[in-house]
Amino acid sequence: MMNSVQSMNVKGYTAQRGCRERGDGTWFRWGLVTCPVGTPVQFGSAFRAPIPSKLHVVAHMRLLKARQRGLEQPVVIAWDTYDHVDPWQRGLTLGQVPVDRLVHSSRHSHVQHTLRELMRSGRWTWDGQTLRADDSVDTDTRLLLTCLQEAGRMVVVSWDGPVTAEKLAKLDPDKDIVGVGPLGQPSLVAARLQAPVVFNSAFFVLEEEDYFSEFSRLGDGYGLHIHGGETIALPLFRRTAVLVDEHGQAVMKSMGPQDFVLQWHQVQFDLGTFTLNAPGEFAMYTRRYGLDTVGYPLGCTPKRPGGVDFVVINRAMVGVKRGGGVVIPQNGLVISVPEGAVPENQILDRVLHYRLRSGEAYTEAMQAGPRLVKAGMAVAHDGLLQAEEFHRKDLTLEGNCGYGVLPTDFAMDVDGTRAARTALGWNKQGQWQVLAVESVNAGMEEAGESMGCTLAELAELALELGLVDAVNLDGGGSTSVQFFGGHLLRPADRRGLPGIMFERPVPLMGCLGADPQ
Repeated sequence: MMNSVQSMNVKGYTAQRGCRERGDGTWFRWGLVTCPVGTPVQFGSAFRAPIPSKLHVVAHMRLLKARQRGLEQPVVIAWDTYDHVDPWQRGLTLGQVPVDRLVHSSRHSHVQHTLRELMRSGRWTWDGQTLRADDSVDTDTRLLLTCLQEAGRMVVVSWDGPVTAEKLAKLDPDKDIVGVGPLGQPSLVAARLQAPVVFNSAFFVLEEEDYFSEFSRLGDGYGLHIHGGETIALPLFRRTAVLVDEHGQAVMKSMGPQDFVLQWHQVQFDLGTFTLNAPGEFAMYTRRYGLDTVGYPLGCTPKRPGGVDFVVINRAMVGVKRGGGVVIPQNGLVISVPEGAVPENQILDRVLHYRLRSGEAYTEAMQAGPRLVKAGMAVAHDGLLQAEEFHRKDLTLEGNCGYGVLPTDFAMDVDGTRAARTALGWNKQGQWQVLAVESVNAGMEEAGESMGCTLAELAELALELGLVDAVNLDGGGSTSVQFFGGHLLRPADRRGLPGIMFERPVPLMGCLGADPQ
C-alpha cells in the first residue's frame, strides 16, 4: 500500500515523495517528478568536476575495491585522461600499420599503456611525493610522467598512511592504474544550467574488470547517445533507448549497432550487413562475442590473416591491427574488414559519424535498460535482462572469462535484488516523469533507512504512479535526482562510511527544462 505521500509544485513541475511498506517489515522511499507538457530534454555530460576532486574521489572508490580483493595497504594511481578523439600520432595512415602489431591511435590508450608497462618493469623510483622513471627508460615516457604530475593530472594515493615504494611495488597495473574520464555531479550541472530537473541516466564504466582494456576509461558512458542531433556513441547491445525527435516527440525502441551506418572520411559501412559477434568477411564484435557459442565472453577477436580490425569507442577509431586477435574493450566494439576495404591512405584520427539505416533523425537519445513499462503494461519478467543482452560477471572463472558485459555487476533478476533505482518515462498526457527509489550501498545500511526495491517493484510502482512507458536507468550509488537545486532523495553512495552520504560523479545526465546547450 502507498502511504505518507508528500507533494510540492514549482513552476508547473511537481515533486512527490512517499513510502511503501512490505509484508516482511521492510520499506522503501520513492520520489517522482512530473514535468509540464512540452518540457525539453537533453542527454549530455555538460560540466566536469574539478580534476583534483575527481581523481581523489575515484582513487578512494578504487582503494575500497582493492581492500575487498584482500590487499591490506593498497595504492592507486589515478590520472585525468584525454578524449578518445585526441590522437596520439596525427596523420597516421592505415598503410603505416605493420602486420600483427596493435597500434594505439588515441592519446589516452597510449598513455595508459605506457604507465602500465612502466610499473610492470620496476624501472621507477618514488621519493614520497613524485613518481619518476629511471634513466634507462625512454625519454618520451619520462617526459610524459613528469608532465602529468606537474599539471596536477595524476595522484598516487594509499589506503593507510603515506605512499611508500614498497606499497607501490605491490600495485596491480591492470586494476590500480586508473584512467579517469569525464565525470561530474548532477547537482553541479543543475546549478550551472539552472535546470529544474537533472538526473543520472546511462550506465558507465566503473568496476576494475570494466576498464582492463587500455582503450577504456573509468567514467566512460556507453550505449546509444545522441545530443544536439549528433550521434556521439553507437549502441553496443540491443537494449531499450529513449529517443526524442525535433518536434519533442519521444519514443522507446530496442536499438543495436546493426541499426546504423558508419561514415569515416571516404569510407562508409552499412553495419546492418555486418555479422555481429560471429566471424565473417565484414564483422563486428562486442564483449558479447563468445556468449552464444561457448557460454562466456572470449574477449578477443579471432585471428584473421588478410583482415584489419579497428577498435571503435564513441566517435573515435582508437586502435588498429592487421591480422585480428584484438582485445575487445568493454565500452567499445571492433570492426573487422578485409584488407582493401579501407584505403591505405585513410588517416586513422578522422572522426566517425553515424546515421540510422531507417533514415529517422533524432535530436536527443540515451540508452540504458531494461524496459519496465510498455504501453501501460509492466514488462519486468524473468528473462527480460537476458533479452536485453545483460550478462553479469562471474569472477570465479579463470582469466577474464567471467568478466561479463557492461554493466558487469548488474544482478540478473527482476524480483530478488533490492537497490536504489532510477527510471525515466512519461504518462498518458505525454509529460516526462523521473522516478527514483532510495537505498544505500550494500552493508552500509543503518536502522530506519530505505531498503531499495527490485526491478519488478519499480515497474509496479511506475504503473501505479501513472507512467505508461518507462525504462530503468543506472541506479545504485549513481541514483541522483535534482529538483530545483535540491536532492529529491538521499544519495545512496556511502563509500565504506555508514551514515555519510556522497553524491557519486557520473558522466551522462538527463536535463529537463534547461535551455538548449
